[in-house]
Amino acid sequence: MSGGLAYNNLSATIEGEHLGTSSNLEVGPTIGYKIAAKSGFTFAFDFGFGYQMELSGPEEASEFEPPGNGLAYLGTSSIGWSF
Repeated sequence: MSGGLAYNNLSATIEGEHLGTSSNLEVGPTIGYKIAAKSGFTFAFDFGFGYQMELSGPEEASEFEPPGNGLAYLGTSSIGWSF
């Protein structure tokens, strides 16, 4: 078991028109698994649920709607070769 923290900066532009920008922070616990073979091949993944906090939203009313606060899914996966 470990923890996850993600910072997201979203921006929307359509046909040259800037619709808005939003920033949020996601934090929560994750659980995962890692496999490491004798040859050095590794595969790891983790997933979890956390809380998403909106840090800044669009400055003016627009069609762009940021995600807001609430439940967030957290997760990563990686494949690699260790030597």
